[in-house]
Amino acid sequence: VDIGNTPIEDLNIAPGEYTIRVEKTGYVGDTISTIIKPADKTYIAVTLLPPVREIPRTGFGFEAGVSLVSLSYPDGTGGDFANVGTIESVSSDIRFNGSVFIHINPHEKFALQTGLRLSSQGNKAEYTMYGDHESGEYRSNLWYLSVPILFKHYPLRGTRFFVCAGLEPAYLLKASLSSTEGSESIDIIEDLERTQFFMDLGLGFESYIGERTSLMISLY
Repeated sequence: VDIGNTPIEDLNIAPGEYTIRVEKTGYVGDTISTIIKPADKTYIAVTLLPPVREIPRTGFGFEAGVSLVSLSYPDGTGGDFANVGTIESVSSDIRFNGSVFIHINPHEKFALQTGLRLSSQGNKAEYTMYGDHESGEYRSNLWYLSVPILFKHYPLRGTRFFVCAGLEPAYLLKASLSSTEGSESIDIIEDLERTQFFMDLGLGFESYIGERTSLMISLY
């Protein structure tokens, strides 16, 4: 029998044993038993708790990111790069990446995340060019397809803050130097190693925005 919304006062019922169910949207309902005595008042207070969210064991997602990239060059190159010119100065550049991933949660404190990531690496540099190429500012554009393998740890109980580390083998799909004025593009993929291994370190936070949907913000 539905007897209404709390607080309920001056409810007159026959003496005896009763089972009472208290429910509220967004909380776990509670059922208690009580005995109503003749010519007596009985007060019952119930504290309802929010539900304990079950962490999905597996899931998948999509990731998009913005990177601030600045490449350094090995000692001994003398500023020479890709057999096309000499680097005079280097500046960082903003690049983009995106991925699809699988998230495996065997334990509430640990997770494994892996998938496929397409990322752009590179920066801006002033070149003194060889041969017929024009000297000036060029962007290096290196496109990698990689498989990030991240191990994640959630150190705080009940909070989806995480730290992570992992290895990311990558394959170079395309590489070029393009002048910032758009007048020239030079293919340099033959001058570079096609396979690379990136090390990933990061931290982030996951927040549930639906029954089985979460938003993840991270810094790598």
